[in-house]
Formats: sequence, C-alpha cells, structure tokens
Amino acid sequence: MEILGKILLPIIIASISGIFNNWIKNVSFSSRIGNLKKLNNIINNTEKILLITNEKFNTEFILPEFKESSFYILTGISTNEKSINNYINLKNKLKENFDWKSIKKALPYLKFNIKNEVYVSISKTDILFKNIELGISFFFFLMGYGGLLISSYFINIYNINELIIMPIIFLISILFGILFLSNLSSYFIAKRIKNRLKSINETKEA
Repeated sequence: MEILGKILLPIIIASISGIFNNWIKNVSFSSRIGNLKKLNNIINNTEKILLITNEKFNTEFILPEFKESSFYILTGISTNEKSINNYINLKNKLKENFDWKSIKKALPYLKFNIKNEVYVSISKTDILFKNIELGISFFFFLMGYGGLLISSYFINIYNINELIIMPIIFLISILFGILFLSNLSSYFIAKRIKNRLKSINETKEA
C-alpha cells in the first residue's frame, strides 16, 4: 500500500498541475479588462518616451515596439511589427467564430508564404502523430470510464484497495486522457482554420 501510494502521488500531482496551469493560461488571456489596463499603461509610457527622444528613434524603434506590445496584450500573439497586419487579415478573412484565442492556439501550424500571407501547414507526420495521440487519449478514457463502471458492480466496500485505490487509478487514467486531448486542441483548431480557408478559396474560384 505504501509503495503504491508513493507511485501514485507524483502522478496525481503532475496531472492536476498540468490541468491547473492550462486553466490559468486560458483565464489570463480571457481577461480583457486586465489587458486593456496594461494597454493603457503602455500608451501612457510611450507618449512620455516620444516626447524625449528624436523622431528617427521613435519611428524606427519606439512605435514598432508599441505596436508589437499592444498586439501581444490584446491577442496573446508575440510577433514582428511587419507581421501584425497579416494576422489581422487572416482573422478578418476567416470571420465566423474565429477569434484571437483560436488563432493563437493554431500558431504552431501557421506559416507565411512568398506573398507574406498566413496559411496553415499540417504535414503527414503531424497527422500521423496526432492520430496516435487521439487513439491514446481514447484508450485512457475507455480504460478509466470502463474501469469505474465495471468496478462499481464488483467492488468490495470492505476492502480498502478496491474501495479507494482502484477508483483513484481509473480517475488518473481519465486525467491522462484529458491531458492528451488538451494537447490536441491546437491541431484541431488549425484543421478548422485550414478547412475554412480552403472553403473561402473554393468559393472565390467558383
């Protein structure tokens, strides 16, 4: 029992920490009021700097930095000042329910073509590994939910191992399924964006 507890405790802590960290990140970027306060501070500080620096320095450094910082605060996307309009064009082109949060999640799959337009790049290797991850997540879900369902009929309430340890093991399995599935969110959103862009292009060609 003691050995099993030592094995399970780090797994439980790691799983909960991962979910909690992801939740914190989502909450921090969804707080628009906080973002607007940060933006207001940057505007005030930039105005002060512009008054004490020369025009060339302002044009070549201060203003581009201001644009990049403002864009990052409002979207969560860190990028070069020259690329900001490209991301804005992508969002305007997608329309529907695609917001900055969606575009930010798809960043690992977003590339720039020769015309400096943003497009989605998903390789065959990406598809293969993501399908494997999806299969693993379903396996953990099936093992967890199936184990809980089956054990509820055969569990011995007078046996501490069956009453506490077994349900914990199945719950950990479900947590692992959730973690694997959360890692796939960027891939799924990127696929949605790619399909949307494909649909738009086909409509233009028709």
